[in-house]
Amino acid sequence: MNQIYKLTLSLLAAIIMAGANFNANAQWEKVHGLPASYACFVTKSGNLLMSDYQFTDYSGGIYISEDNGETWTKTDVEDHCYSNFYAAGDYVFATGEACSLARSADEGKTWEVMSFAYMYADYLSEEEIMYDPCYCITYHKNKLYVADFGGGGVIYSEDFGETWTMTDRDSLMYDLEGGKAPSYKDEKPSRVMENFYNLISYNDELYIFGVYFVFRLNEETGLWEVIRNDSNFMGVTTIFNGTLICGRSVMNYGDHVPFLLTTQDGNEWGEVKRPEGMLDNNVRTMTCDDKNLYVGLQQGGMYYTPDFGDTWHFISEGLPTSGNGVYYTLLSLTETEEHLYVVVYDNPWNGSGISGLYRAAKSELPTVSIDELTVVESNVYVEGDNLVVGNDYECVTISTMQGVTFQVKVVEGKADISGLENGIYIYALDRNNVGKFVKK
Repeated sequence: MNQIYKLTLSLLAAIIMAGANFNANAQWEKVHGLPASYACFVTKSGNLLMSDYQFTDYSGGIYISEDNGETWTKTDVEDHCYSNFYAAGDYVFATGEACSLARSADEGKTWEVMSFAYMYADYLSEEEIMYDPCYCITYHKNKLYVADFGGGGVIYSEDFGETWTMTDRDSLMYDLEGGKAPSYKDEKPSRVMENFYNLISYNDELYIFGVYFVFRLNEETGLWEVIRNDSNFMGVTTIFNGTLICGRSVMNYGDHVPFLLTTQDGNEWGEVKRPEGMLDNNVRTMTCDDKNLYVGLQQGGMYYTPDFGDTWHFISEGLPTSGNGVYYTLLSLTETEEHLYVVVYDNPWNGSGISGLYRAAKSELPTVSIDELTVVESNVYVEGDNLVVGNDYECVTISTMQGVTFQVKVVEGKADISGLENGIYIYALDRNNVGKFVKK
């Protein structure tokens, strides 16, 4: 493309706001940086918690702020690369590697580490247990459930982690070549345990999501039942307005798979419509409040919808990009009455200063969708590899639906768009001429 210059997102936001009567755009600000920020959490009293996932030397740990992010203190918890926070009963839990669970009874100020590795000793080797992460935790009918990712299975505790009981393992396994599951000492297992990403209690039922399958616990028989065999890394869930929303944390770019799946009973499933023109399905984190569903992507920034996808709002101004409009990974998302918090992750060895906790005020969220933009008194159309805008303009501002913004020179009434991939784009000629076009 000729004469393409990257503009700041704030410039396009100002143009769009004026041309389409937008409210102020939410601006993300960095609250605190850690070399490998991974999980975030807000306790009942308002303490902010962050984990630092330094898997190269286990030097990260858990950090706490008791003053709304102004100052931070590293807690004295033994580090096990904590990937998730969860509150149950009077405790806050942090799930980690080596089948470890950190528990805090004082809103994250102090922690005790509890190990459930002994539950898997008959199925996993010592080395396998050492590097076995736990991403799954939920509280269901007075039981705390956790699951590992390395082939141990699902266990539960009725005393908040003091003692554990194994749920049925065989119903969580799948056949490779038929036959029964051998122990780890056998060289060629014929049945293997699913690897688990997410547990959730919903409508008095317990669901677990693996790499391949989605299971539901039959509490009468004690067995896990397969309700979907196409999980495809269905790693994140939230409950929005009474509906279970599920997203896939894997690169599956395109519209051949649903963006988000929904269910209210585990039997019938629906979809949340994707943002117009957006084909990235790699959802790494979700949360919601009583008004909106918020979705953070692997590379595509942040969106929210108040109406299950009928309208989407792109809210990524201030979130860092790595070039060419690719956003850094959003790994953990939580919310309070006033703010959204999200963790932006970068590999610890990069030393980029990008990794950290970012915050946006809910009061600044846009209330008009970018999908609702229409042409305002301008005869703009695509002709081959050109956007025809007329002779009254020297340049046109073009933005992808993910917020990547360019300025393109206008020559003899046309802007060269040959370098754009097929898709939907926003153009802005000035503050009064804003709209959309499709490159085919």
